[in-house]
Amino acid sequence: MRSSRPSLLALIFVSVMFTILLGMSGTTHSNESANASSQIDSLTSLMGASPPVVAISSPTGGVIHSSSVTIYWNCTLDGATVNHYEIKLDEVTYLIYSTNTTNQSYTFSNLNQSEHYVFVTVYDSIGQAGWDSVGFIIDAIAP
Repeated sequence: MRSSRPSLLALIFVSVMFTILLGMSGTTHSNESANASSQIDSLTSLMGASPPVVAISSPTGGVIHSSSVTIYWNCTLDGATVNHYEIKLDEVTYLIYSTNTTNQSYTFSNLNQSEHYVFVTVYDSIGQAGWDSVGFIIDAIAP
């Protein structure tokens, strides 16, 4: 499983610029300041969130005696929500948009007899990603 983090420097820059712009307005509005402070606090708490953790539960690899295979995975998030899933079979990418974070699946049909690799990547609402992969062989011809 691999993950990538958004640039902490970029998030801090946006927060500082937002604060400066509020101060340049020349007037202080308590409701606007409180709302801005709440948004900055929310952003700051998410900056420490871990990337999604993705685990493919099935298949676990090996030989599959069918031309179809259903990929099952689970995803754990730390404070953020799912933006979208990316499922990739060999060199073809499929996108599934969803907010459900557990027991996800996708079925590939009519697969060629050969070795295949599936990558499941989850992108969260703050720009982080986590992924897992599995390889398997399709052998659908009966001996």
